[in-house]
Amino acid sequence: MTLSTAAQATLLLTSYFSKPVKGAPKPLTPIEWGRFAQWLHEKNHAPGDLLNHTAPWVLGKWSDEKIPRDRLEALLQRGSSMALALEKWQRSGLWIVTRSDPSYPKRLKKRLKHAAPPVLYGCGNAGLLNAGGLAVVGSRKSDNEDLTYAQRLGAKATQAGIGVVSGGARGIDEAAMQGAIQEGGPVIGILSEGLLKAATSKQWRQGLMSGGLVLVSPYYPEASFNTGNAMGRNKYIYCLADAAVVVHSGSSGGTKAGAEESLKKSWVPLWVKPTHDTEAGNQALVNAGGAWCEERIERLDIGSLLAPARTQLFQETLDQPDSVLLQESGLGTEPSESEPDKTVIYDGLSTVADTMANEAQQKSETEESNVAPSAEEPEAGWHEESATKLATVPYPDLFGSGNASDQKAQDVTQSAAPEQVITETADSKEPERPMTESITESRETNFEPEQIDFYQLFLRKLQRLAQTPKAVDDIITETGLHKTQVNTWLKQAVEEGRVKKLNRPARYQVITE
Repeated sequence: MTLSTAAQATLLLTSYFSKPVKGAPKPLTPIEWGRFAQWLHEKNHAPGDLLNHTAPWVLGKWSDEKIPRDRLEALLQRGSSMALALEKWQRSGLWIVTRSDPSYPKRLKKRLKHAAPPVLYGCGNAGLLNAGGLAVVGSRKSDNEDLTYAQRLGAKATQAGIGVVSGGARGIDEAAMQGAIQEGGPVIGILSEGLLKAATSKQWRQGLMSGGLVLVSPYYPEASFNTGNAMGRNKYIYCLADAAVVVHSGSSGGTKAGAEESLKKSWVPLWVKPTHDTEAGNQALVNAGGAWCEERIERLDIGSLLAPARTQLFQETLDQPDSVLLQESGLGTEPSESEPDKTVIYDGLSTVADTMANEAQQKSETEESNVAPSAEEPEAGWHEESATKLATVPYPDLFGSGNASDQKAQDVTQSAAPEQVITETADSKEPERPMTESITESRETNFEPEQIDFYQLFLRKLQRLAQTPKAVDDIITETGLHKTQVNTWLKQAVEEGRVKKLNRPARYQVITE
């Protein structure tokens, strides 16, 4: 296991390498690490500076009553313990990702900011950490009806191309994850204890070997059950997902507390399964802001559970200035954390404004228009205007042309009142107007996120892209969308008779009227 000096310093300051010993210095909590990393960044230092000859000089400038200097120095002297622990964990197939690594989950940084765990231990397919999907949670003590519902929900989500996120505990968590694993995943399990044991257990072997499962934990990999860790783990389940379903909640306990925290902080839309258990806390969660979902699993529309999350994220990113994105991208001084993350990752969804602006620019270049751009038009490049005047919103060019991996982020400069963009449905009978005219007209009214129909934008792109049969991977590359979202929309388009599916190999082609 090869770690950068920044990762080594982060581990030494924030992690346990054996069971806690009375009197030994306690590693920094996520909040404490965030404060210390902020200070390092402001002083133009990197975590790696703490492991070379400049360490005494760097720490000599640090002064904090809650994080005394001698505590930091003692934590940094644990190099031998760290080496032995890393060797042991590596033999069991564990890996480590720190907040300074580019593979660190972007959703955690965005939603938890400074409270995001500085280190994640994991096993399995690390590429799934940013997959997102549907969180399925519930009590450890649930009846067979709820366990069956959770298992079928996990399987149905996977069949729809949507990932499953859960906590790996016995009961609802395990049932949902196993249902998804049987269908091939992707599955993200966030454990509060025993990651080292789970990495070699028969329970998760199929998912780990197939590459459809990743197990992660922010806690010591050999930790035994701890109520505090179990409660603290809940927020990571919600923050790694895009929507959540509570299958069964007790009137008190971790499931209810975690769901209430998510509702309070508006992390993801919360859905609650109806129950006949009069002692359950499901009704209380709906009263607190959750919403009932379909009780009959065969009638449940998985895609509809994620739709509110798309609208919510769209509104959040519309109003978010560049400076906020910088803060949310992490506080380490490695390049992946010190620089703002210039793409907002969410199942590959872009805004209609970005889409229409890109299409307008392409059309203008093709026709060699001589019309000078208005001062109100979006301007290419990145801006550092005051957040009180402008909201600079970076987006990936997800519906533009070209290879998605080579796309550069563009920004749409919005005024204080978000602007409305008028979209055109596929069956509209009105003649198509120049895109630039649509953009100009859209600036005259206020924007309502509920009017956005990303599926229709996808179909419009598909009309140009799939005149001849195209494989799913080609469509993903051209649109820049997440695989789960492409599969969901392709399935819907086939059912509506807009697209036909060809087999051997699987390809898709639009049906021309």
